[in-house]
Order: sequence, then C-alpha cells, then structure tokens
Amino acid sequence: MAEQTHGNNPIIGGHAVTTNETAQLMVGMNMADRFVMPPQNMGSTKPADAAGGLMQKDAFKAIGLDPSHTLRDQLGGPKGFDYTVFASKSNPKAFYLEMKPDLPGQSAIWLKFTGKPGVNLETAKPPSAEQIQKTQAAMDKVSRYGDFDATNPADTSMGRLYAAMQAYAVEPSHLDIALRTGDRKLIGADMVRINNAGQLPAFCDSVVNAALPITKNQDASVASPEQIEVNKVRNEMMGDNLHATILSELLLNQKVSTKDGQFYKTPNQVATDVNFKLLKLNALRKTLQLTDLEPLYYSETKQQALFNKGVAYKRDDIIRQDVLALFADCVTPEDGLSKPEFTWGNSVEFMPEGGAAFQERLLQIDGLIAQATAGQKVTYDYTIWKHYANKPVDEHQLGPKLAKKLLELANAGGDIHMTVDRTVAFRDPGVVIMSQGKAVAGLLAELAANPNVKLCFFNNDERGTSGDANHSKSAVCNGYSSEATAIVGGRNIHGDYFFGWLDTEFNVKGKLAQSIQRAQDDMWNQQANLHGQPDFIRSKPVYVEPSKQGDVIALATHDMPGPTSHFNGLIGLLAGLEMSGFECTMVQAYVLPPVPNASVDPTLEAIKRAVRQGKIVNIVTNSPQTIDTPQISSAIVKYAAHLLDEVNNMPDAKGSLRIYMKRKWDGIGGGTLHAKVSFDNRWYVSDTSNNLHANGFLQHEGQRYYLDDELNDAVRSWCKTLMDKSDVYATAAQLKSMAEAIDAANIANPALNALIKLFPYQL
Repeated sequence: MAEQTHGNNPIIGGHAVTTNETAQLMVGMNMADRFVMPPQNMGSTKPADAAGGLMQKDAFKAIGLDPSHTLRDQLGGPKGFDYTVFASKSNPKAFYLEMKPDLPGQSAIWLKFTGKPGVNLETAKPPSAEQIQKTQAAMDKVSRYGDFDATNPADTSMGRLYAAMQAYAVEPSHLDIALRTGDRKLIGADMVRINNAGQLPAFCDSVVNAALPITKNQDASVASPEQIEVNKVRNEMMGDNLHATILSELLLNQKVSTKDGQFYKTPNQVATDVNFKLLKLNALRKTLQLTDLEPLYYSETKQQALFNKGVAYKRDDIIRQDVLALFADCVTPEDGLSKPEFTWGNSVEFMPEGGAAFQERLLQIDGLIAQATAGQKVTYDYTIWKHYANKPVDEHQLGPKLAKKLLELANAGGDIHMTVDRTVAFRDPGVVIMSQGKAVAGLLAELAANPNVKLCFFNNDERGTSGDANHSKSAVCNGYSSEATAIVGGRNIHGDYFFGWLDTEFNVKGKLAQSIQRAQDDMWNQQANLHGQPDFIRSKPVYVEPSKQGDVIALATHDMPGPTSHFNGLIGLLAGLEMSGFECTMVQAYVLPPVPNASVDPTLEAIKRAVRQGKIVNIVTNSPQTIDTPQISSAIVKYAAHLLDEVNNMPDAKGSLRIYMKRKWDGIGGGTLHAKVSFDNRWYVSDTSNNLHANGFLQHEGQRYYLDDELNDAVRSWCKTLMDKSDVYATAAQLKSMAEAIDAANIANPALNALIKLFPYQL
C-alpha cells in the first residue's frame, strides 16, 4: 500500500496531506448532504463578498445551522481551529467559514459554502454526532492505512487499484515509483503494452471502477439503487475520459502508431502548425493597415465613409474577401475532403432554449414525412455522439421520441443516413445490442432493420486508433435539394442536454446547410471505405442551387482525427481571437491545453496576441460545481489560473483576460455548461462540437462560422445572461485556492487521486 506518513502527515494516493487539507476535508465530508462540494477555497484573507459582521441568528437558521450549538459541533471539523461564520452579501444560500489555526504563525482558511440546488437548508438536518464521529474515525484510519474505507489494506480503494492494475500485469513497484517520484516511464511502458494488446479501454474501465465503485457516490456516501444506475454512467464517462487522456498522450508522443505504421505529429509539430496559420491571419492586420481593434473580416473605415456619404451599401461592399479566403484555407480539412468556402444568402436562427429546439427538430422531420408520403424523394442525414435510450434515466424520453419519429419517416419512404459513435452506443443495451456485426436489439436496432435506414457506427479500429470517436452533431434535411435545412450545435439526444444542462443549437437554411451535408458525406465515405462497405459510399451527389434564404455569410467545415489531420477545428476555434473586433468571447464546456506537452501553447499565444492589441478576451466555462467530468475539474481551474498569470504578467498588455465560471442553479440550464460558441462585438459567431482539450485529436468534429450582426446580437444577449450567472476572475489567486480545495476533496478518494497523478491532464 501507499506510504503511511510523510513527516507528521498521512499519505493518501501518493499525496502528503497537509493540516489545512485535513481540516477542509473533514468539514466538507460532513456538509456534503446540504452544500455543493467541494467548498470554494477563498484563500487566507476575508473575501469582499463576506458580510462585515458575524452571522446573525436568523441567518444561521436560513443556512441550516443552529445558533445555540457551537460551529465545530455542527460542522464536524477537526480540533486546533477557531471557527467563525459570515454571511454572503450576494447569495442568501451561501456562507463563509473562517478557520483560524490555534497555533501562531499559521494562516487562516476561508471557505465558501453554497447550498445545493433543491435542498431546503432551513429544514435540512446538520450532521449528527454519530456522523461527525465516523468522519473523525475515517481520518484516524488514514494515518494507518492510507485510505478511508476499510480496516485492512487489501480492502481499501488503493488496494483495489493495485489489484485492478495487477490483472493487466502492471507491477506494484511501477505504480509506487510513479506516485512517489513522478517518474512515469515504467507505467508509460505498461500503457503502451496494454494499448498494443487492445486492452486499454477495458483497463481504463477496471481502474475507474476500482477507484470509485458504483455503490459509492462521488462524495463517498452509499448509493441508493437509483444512484447506482447513475453511477454506472458516471464511471463509463470517466473510463472513456481516462482512455482518451492516455491514448492521446501515447499518440502525441509517438509511443504508438496506426496499424500501417503512421505516427501522429508530435505536440510541438501540431502547436507550430496551428500557431503558424493563426499568425498568417494576424499578419493581415499589418498588410491591410488596420487598427488593432477593428474586425478583420470587414472594413469599418469603408463602412463609415459610405455611411457619411449617405450611400446605400451592401455587406459585400465592405467585406474583405481576401481575409475570408485565407480563413477558409486555414480551416480546410485534410487532403481528399471537401474544401470549405464562405457562402452568401443563408438563414440562421439561434436556438438556446432546449424545448423549442427539440420541437423544431420534430417539426422538420414531420415536414419530410409529409413530402415522402406525397411521393417526393427526401433525405435525412443525422450524426450524433450519442442517441440515448434511457441510461441515465431521461424523464423527457427524448431518445425514444426521436427514434419513433425517424421510424415514421423511414416507413413513409424517407432515406435516413445515421451516424452514432460506436463506443458510447455499444455501452448501452437500450441503445443497441450487437451480434455478429449486426444490431439485433435496442432502440437503434429497430431503425436499422428498416431498408430505408443506413446506420454507421463511427470508429477507426481498422486503422488502429480504437479510441477515435464521432463527436460531431448535425441533422440535415434534404441536404442535396434547394430546400436544404440543418440543425447543428452541441446537444446530444437526452433530456439533460435540452433541459438540465446549458447548451445551444442553430437552425440553418440555404447553401450553408448543403455545406454541412458535404462535410457529412466526407465523414460517411471515409468510414465506408475504412470498414469495407462500398454500398454505403455516396458517389458524386447532385446539389440543386438554393434560393436566397437570408443575409448570413457563413462557412461549414469539419476535421477528422488521425495522423494526417490538419487540426483545422482547433485552428478555427482560436481564429476568432484573430478575426474579432475589440472584444472576443469563447464559451466552452472544457478549457484545457489542446496540445498537452507542447513547448508553445497555441491558445495562450492567441490570447496574448489579442491582449497586446488591446482586446478584451472573455472565456466562459464550467465551475467545479457544474463540471460533468470530475477528474478534470482541477485541471480546468489550474489552466484558467495559468492563463491569467501569463496574461497579467505581460509587460505590453493593453487589453485584458477575464475567466467566467458558471454557477449551478435550480431548473432549466442549471447544470453543466455544454455549449461551444464564440463571438465578437460585431458580426462574428462560431459554433463547433469541439471542446478546448486534447480529445480533439481522437474525435471527428464539426464547425460553422457566421458573419451577421443580428445573429451576433442574439448570441451576445444569451451569453450576457450566462455571464451574469457566473463568477468572474481577473486574477489567478482565487482560482489557485479553488484548485487547492478540489485537490483536497480528491483526497477523499485516494485511488481516484492516484489515477489523476498517474495519468494527469498535463499542463
């Protein structure tokens, strides 16, 4: 097992636990039933949001504390600290706890606790004396066993982790060396061997289930039968994320190749290529003699001159065609795939409200059903990461509803091409059960049995990169006709994405919808060729020219994972910083280094260039309370702090960087932020399926770029509301404290903490 002590501190999962971490951890474990975990670590000084005086009796009751009992008795914290509580000025369901050490010379700890959505704090019971005693007993065990949950080493979570790894011939000494010294060479060689044997996905599932059994919730409480089903999904997601983390590191460091011997570019090669194309865009400012704060894509000077003359002008009069041509070149996917170009005359409707967006999807299919019933040829090209059945439970039953509607379309004679990601679909028997390469049961099997439906399970197994996935999301109606329409965005088909989480979609009509169809044809044909399915290949489809649908100028493209990828999705994601006017905002579910271990970070470099020009850069992302992948929440916070540190230390900065982290709230959109959109303060908007992290190396993604003032206004207005419901950080100090609190909370699960240390999302 792990070491017992380091000086006077216990070792948990390779981490020497400090006194402050012990204090935070004990209080957090006892407060988890009522308050969002982990508490925010606010540092050692009193936060500005903390009320001036001590909390009054009525305020104590409002947050579920009894003013007649001592705080330590109610919070269950350790001895050696003086406990004081202050109200939050901004949130009546939150409070601040100051933990002042008894020993002189030690700094105080300030923690912010926020009530869980849906919990009535006034009636919620504080931890019992028995629970507090149990927490203390668990902490006492730590010093003896390096874990919380057993009375002998073999039954601890670390013991389970060692056993899970030994099943794959990973020597315990390899684990110990990596945890004690940080030297990951031996464990890295184990991962190469396991991957080459085709066992990496199973290995990741095994170690995640050892670290966090489905019978336990994330806060280590015992799970109910209903929670166990949710925890199964949680562990599958964590296993997939761990697999992507390990595989992307192996590929990018050229430790493994594809079956035909091709290697991915190294991190430095990728970062150099991405940065080079962004610099080409940036250089146009000097070539075109623009100010730093003008939008790159149209001439404000010419616009003003025409306005002053009272001349009626069109967008084409002020658009910079050379800029759009270079941008299109930058976001062009690998050779052999369609070259994207900007199209004119499109209609684009922003759909942030999930219920209305799902109804629009059904209405469009109803329109196709009516056409097919009347004898017209109709097509529906539907690509998704996962079309859920009921795992996790979906009270809205969106997966079955959409499947039923698609079956109606197929029975009416409509041609349906459907692509789902193989890995996530095969995990859920309610979605599909395969036998001898055919779908025999599950929600998708009934669809696939219809002769008018062609179902593709996206994977690149034959190429040798079994971790590759389809993450793109689009639904194209009659994509070859003059009436082509498409719905694109970030939502998968489950109620969480439309109601519980915060996400967006765009309803597209015109040439842009046909461009989305072309991108899907590229992906479909790549998969058909790879898997030896010539009858699936779409050869030379005929596109009928659409009439003008609106005034939006737009481009659609996509990028494929693999050794020959241009990484154009990442380039496009960052290109908004070069294209924008004086303010650029990126809304991203995950904000992490997209090219881990590169000597140059293209995200940071693009932000620095924007800030040197005097731009305001906003990044809106998840907080630790809203993230749906708990093992990377610390990495998100640390990377945000790193970005702020780097930008704020620039001697030539004229602008600024601000990080917004979404709060959790009750009701629609209160959970995870899943949207991936960017925009400036003029016309520019982008929406992608790309997250800003290294999983992009393993995923097929789709991207759209729009130029339109009205669409920009709609997206900006939506984001303004989101930013008002987020906490903003302009310096790194609070984020660093937050990361410390997350790391301290991870100590509650030693095996999970060890996995994070063994296979980190590297900064």
